[in-house]
Amino acid sequence: MYKDNQLTNLRIGELKSNIDEILLPILKGYDRVAIFDFPNYANVGDSAIWLGQESFLAEHDIFILHVDDCYHGARGYPKLPSDVAVLINGGGNFGDIYPRHQKLRELLISQYPNHRIIQLPQSIHFQRESEELRCADSLKLHSDFHLIVRDEASFNIAKRIHSGHSYLCPDMAFYLKKTPRMSQQDFHILGLLRTDCEQKYEHDEADQDSFFCDWVQENRNIFRVVNWASRFDRRLLGGTSSRFRKLIYSWAANLRLRRGCLLLSSGQVVITDRLHAHVLCTIMGIPHVVLDNTYG
Repeated sequence: MYKDNQLTNLRIGELKSNIDEILLPILKGYDRVAIFDFPNYANVGDSAIWLGQESFLAEHDIFILHVDDCYHGARGYPKLPSDVAVLINGGGNFGDIYPRHQKLRELLISQYPNHRIIQLPQSIHFQRESEELRCADSLKLHSDFHLIVRDEASFNIAKRIHSGHSYLCPDMAFYLKKTPRMSQQDFHILGLLRTDCEQKYEHDEADQDSFFCDWVQENRNIFRVVNWASRFDRRLLGGTSSRFRKLIYSWAANLRLRRGCLLLSSGQVVITDRLHAHVLCTIMGIPHVVLDNTYG
């Protein structure tokens, strides 16, 4: 069980230093970036990653020129100055489980052949060898694609599919600011367990001292507002970078992160198979137990 706050704080500091050691040399000479694949869905973990990336860039005085999601074809993405690095949101969608996000990577490779493209820390998983080979062929088309992963298994795959620059780096959510518990402890045990395609464990019915849930549902109005903001930018502002869209993205990500933190704070002890429940419990100092998902 993870529960030693002093050691936790030291470890988070080490992880942030590790992130700096990997990312800052790759970003040397770049003071402007564009970030693609904003996570406009309820999963709290991907919003934690987005906000961790924002925190990292702000701390190192790197300006976010453009933000975008994965719901538009290549014609929807802007021409970028040559001195702007293209960043792709980190997470766990590299591979063939989530094809929409994988398709985005291929689009960016073709759309920005002369830009530095940096895939921020991801986990990689392919169910089909044919898709892995197709991905490898796509990566060969770009001479300045930097593939960053967050676990050893993914690093082994990265070296297999990418002959260029590959790195092992902690998850970007560790760049979130230290946060205390956000609510009273309503349950002795909170089980935050996956209900998606990566679910590995079934759980029994909860009793009055425990509560089992996932964090992939939310008020659909958040999704609608973000979608409207993206359409507004494209139709009325010509798809150019806008402070408005960046603000809306940050607003939505913060709402989702707060929902997750409130949920985790309601348990005296948390049991989870979600990586970012582990990360957020670590940041908030909540005792917790971590289980594997379907691919470790």
